[in-house]
Amino acid sequence: MIAPLLLLAAAPPPLDFDMRDFGENSVVYAAPAPSASVIAWPKRTRLRLDDRGDELVVRFDRPVYEASIARFERDAERHVQSLRWNDDSLLLRPNPGVRLLPRVEGSRLIVAFVRDDADAPPPPDADPPADDARDLAMVAIRADLASGFVGKARRQAQKLAQRHPDDREVRRLLADVVAVDGDHHAAAADYRAAGATDKSARRAMALGAGQAAVGVTLRDGTGFTQVEGTARVTVTASETLAISGAVRHVATQADAAIVDDVLAYDIDDQATLADLTVTADLAPRLRVDFVGGIWLDNSVAGGGVRMVYGSSDTQLRIGYVHHMPDLSFAEQAVDRGTLSQLTLGGSVQFLPELRGRIDGSWRRYGVAGVSDAAETLTLAGQVDYILLRRPLLVTLGYRLDAEYVQSLLHNAIGLQRLPLSDRENHTVQAFASSAIGPVLMTGGAGWTVDRYGGSGPNASLAASAPVGLRWQVDAAMGLTSITRPGFPGRQIFGRVEIRRALGDGI
Repeated sequence: MIAPLLLLAAAPPPLDFDMRDFGENSVVYAAPAPSASVIAWPKRTRLRLDDRGDELVVRFDRPVYEASIARFERDAERHVQSLRWNDDSLLLRPNPGVRLLPRVEGSRLIVAFVRDDADAPPPPDADPPADDARDLAMVAIRADLASGFVGKARRQAQKLAQRHPDDREVRRLLADVVAVDGDHHAAAADYRAAGATDKSARRAMALGAGQAAVGVTLRDGTGFTQVEGTARVTVTASETLAISGAVRHVATQADAAIVDDVLAYDIDDQATLADLTVTADLAPRLRVDFVGGIWLDNSVAGGGVRMVYGSSDTQLRIGYVHHMPDLSFAEQAVDRGTLSQLTLGGSVQFLPELRGRIDGSWRRYGVAGVSDAAETLTLAGQVDYILLRRPLLVTLGYRLDAEYVQSLLHNAIGLQRLPLSDRENHTVQAFASSAIGPVLMTGGAGWTVDRYGGSGPNASLAASAPVGLRWQVDAAMGLTSITRPGFPGRQIFGRVEIRRALGDGI
C-alpha cells in the first residue's frame, strides 16, 4: 500500500518516496587558521549579536542569503566547527583554539577568526544571566530543529523544560519539537501547558487523541491492477499506548495467474482484510508495535512485532512478521497469500541537507497450503540531498530497490508458483515542494534503471491540504518504472485519503 503523506513534516513525501525537510547546514571542518569571512542579508535587515566567546548567536528579521552562507562556508571551512541557521537566527561555533571577532556593517556580518595565542580580547569569565542562558539554549534548539536533527533538539528541549518547568515559552518550544518528531499525544500536553491557542497548536492538540481515516489507492501495471479501499482508526489509550485498527477491501484484476496448478486467465477477485496494531513506548526512545492481520474471507491470519529505537531523523528498526495475509501477486489474491518477513534497517541524518536510510529483509511468500512458495532477500536504500530551500524546496535523491530470489517452488507442470525474478532498481530523482496558500504541493521526476533489464521514467505529484482544525485531505498520483512484486513493468498509481483528528483542539 502506498505510504500516506506526513501531516506535520516541512516537506511531506510523495508516494513511494521518503522526502523530508532536513534543515540547514551543519558542517565539521579541519584545524583553524586566522582569517575573516562575511555573511550578507537583504538591505535594511536588523542584526543582533550575542557573542559568548565559544559560540555566536545572530538574530535577524529577514532570511539570510543562502548563497552568502555557501560562500562563508567555503571561506571559513578551516575555522568553523558548526554553522546552523533558520529563518530568524544563526548559530556559529568555531573550532577549538579559535576565537570569533564579529562585527556588523549595515546588513552584513563580518567574522574574523584568530587563534587563542593571538592578540584577541578574552571571553567573558562570568556565567551568562539565567534568562540569557535560556534564550541561547532556545536558539540552539531551534537551529538543531531547522537543521533536521530532531532527536537532539528534542533531548535538549526536554532538559531545558526540566530547568524551567513554569516557563511557557520553553514549553511551547518543546511542544513544537515533539510535534515535528511525530509524537502528537505528548505535543498536545505540552501545547496545553504552554497555553497555546494558535491554529497549528490546536491542530496538534486535536491529533493527540488519535485520528480516523478513509482512503482509496489504485496501482495499475502491465496486466495487473489493484484497487484498495481502507478505513482506519487510531486511538491514544494512554501516554505510552496507542491502538490502531483497519479494514481493507482489495479488488484484484489480472490477465493471467497460476491457480490450482493451471494457468488461468481474466482474474477478477475481491478480498477483505483486517489489521490491528498496538504501539507501546517502552522507553524514552524505544517504540514497539505488536501487529496482527486476518483475511476475513478465509481466516488466514498472522502477526509479528516491530521495534524502533531513536527519533524521526536517526533511528534503528528491526521486526519480524509471520504468516501475515499478503496480496502482492495475483496468485496470492486468489489463493490465500501469506508473507513472513524479517527486517533490519535504519535512517541517519548525516548533515542538515543530507539524509540516508537502508533496510534489508528476508522474505518468504506463501500461497494456499504452501508457506514457502518463494524465498528472497531484499535491499532498499535512499540518499536525499537538499539543493535549494527558497523559493522552492528542491531535493535530489538516489534510491535502490532490489530483491534477489533465493528459491522458487514449481507446480506439477513445471510452472513457478509465483512470478518472481531478480530485480535491482537504481533511481535518480528530484523533488520540488512549495506551499500554495494552505496547500502543500510536491512534484517529482526521475529515471530508473533495472540491472536485470528495463528502464523508464518516474513522475509524481502530491498535495496535502488542512481543512479547519480536524480535517486533512491528501492526494497523489504518478508514474513509476520501479519494478516491485507483482508489477514487473511500468505502473501508474494514485491515492486519495481523508483524515479527521479525534480531539477537539483545546
